Amino acid sequence: MSSGEADKIRQFLLKQAARQGKGKITIDDRTHLFRENIIDSFGVLELFAFLEEEFRVRLEKDEIKPENVETIQAILDFIRSRREPRGTEWRVSE
Repeated sequence: MSSGEADKIRQFLLKQAARQGKGKITIDDRTHLFRENIIDSFGVLELFAFLEEEFRVRLEKDEIKPENVETIQAILDFIRSRREPRGTEWRVSE
């Protein structure tokens, strides 16, 4: 997956944080989204809806787990794992 996909996720998260009045925050690919209070359980639901629309993947309720969305890198890995069975190979930028 390219840095463009990471940036789309980052921008979504930054907009959500701003909407919640969290002030100016910085999120890199390894920032722990729960520990840093960037996302909560309701935010995860909004994030999943965004991921389904943006990346055209179908996500199941049982996949809504903290380990799938604890960092942007985890989200990229999760989306990549959902896409690989369809024959799409994405690379995560370092």
